[in-house]
Amino acid sequence: MVLWPNAARPVTQADGVSVPTLVLADYITMPTGELLQKVTPLVANLGALSEEPCWQRTQHWPLEELVARIDAAGDARLLAKAAIMEADLDALGSADEVFYHGLMDSLGYSANREPMRALATALPISQLLTLPFSEDRGERATLLESMFLGAGGFLPSQRPDLSPLDWLSAQYADDVERLWQAYAPILGLSPDGLVASGWNIDRVRPANSPARRLAAAARLLARLLWEPGGMLGPFLNSAYGLPDELAKRWTQTLTVSGEGYWASHADFGRDIGGADAGAEAGKEEIALVGNSRASDIAVNILLPLLVAHAERNDRPDLRETALAVYTSYPKLADNKITRAMIGEAIGPHRKKAINGARRQQGLMHLYKLYCEARRCYECPVSGLVVGSRWSS
Repeated sequence: MVLWPNAARPVTQADGVSVPTLVLADYITMPTGELLQKVTPLVANLGALSEEPCWQRTQHWPLEELVARIDAAGDARLLAKAAIMEADLDALGSADEVFYHGLMDSLGYSANREPMRALATALPISQLLTLPFSEDRGERATLLESMFLGAGGFLPSQRPDLSPLDWLSAQYADDVERLWQAYAPILGLSPDGLVASGWNIDRVRPANSPARRLAAAARLLARLLWEPGGMLGPFLNSAYGLPDELAKRWTQTLTVSGEGYWASHADFGRDIGGADAGAEAGKEEIALVGNSRASDIAVNILLPLLVAHAERNDRPDLRETALAVYTSYPKLADNKITRAMIGEAIGPHRKKAINGARRQQGLMHLYKLYCEARRCYECPVSGLVVGSRWSS
């Protein structure tokens, strides 16, 4: 590329073949003087994008300044999610529906989010509540589970290639098949039809199999939908206390232990590894919703929804509580983005500063907004923003 073609010599490869030349002046409408004025301050850092990670340009910054910018990005990410959920409150009609859709999305992990969302859309809360539920939570969970498994195509009768079932699996399958056949018509579903497809099964860990995720969703709904105040009730009614205590309490509310058939199975007729382990790690492995996934749901779904609910209902106290819990929330499990951003923006000597979920979310927000779009000269932690107090 050249700015002007005058005096620009043709570029050729070693074999003499000419390399096409792009003349930028043909596409730039800004006057030359103004262009140079804007570009000149950036020239000193032009090579930095590929030659060094951002943390090497910001290592002289006070740590408080760096994490303050990451915290601000974390807040921006939470409030952006809250704004989307506030719009969803109008689109879906209730906080229960918004929470339900968020739960299904989160329980789908990265591999099965689309079919989980499709299931939530096809089976809204208002429709599910037409089923003849009993007062027993376990019976409610089994009925919901049978509807989810049937609508998702996971019942043995819908899977002709499934291996012959052992006695326990066959007995459990009979129970949920009977409920599906009896009550699918109430939901406007054909016992032979599906409302969600495209499930990814082969590359999913046994503990995260779609069948177990649907069983987990059924148990969360069976618990939360019957709470005073609906699905947000347990959180609205306990929004008093120290932020770190609320974080623990709310996370615990969103966990579901491995129980019954799903304590030992990943799918019909398929055992789950580690189900018989008595160690604490084994319990986390066989939980339908363990502490790690419950924490993800709390940070990515519950807290933004509480902020949206607070905005919609003029509850500044609830908004303040949700933001305080967010600020004190412990670290979530790292993912490929947070690991990459720690290496790029924080560096090995300051990585312990990313000590909570808010800062992890901040790194993800910065990645999505700047790194992914290659907007390095706008990023507040790149060390390239001209005019920044701490820029190089």
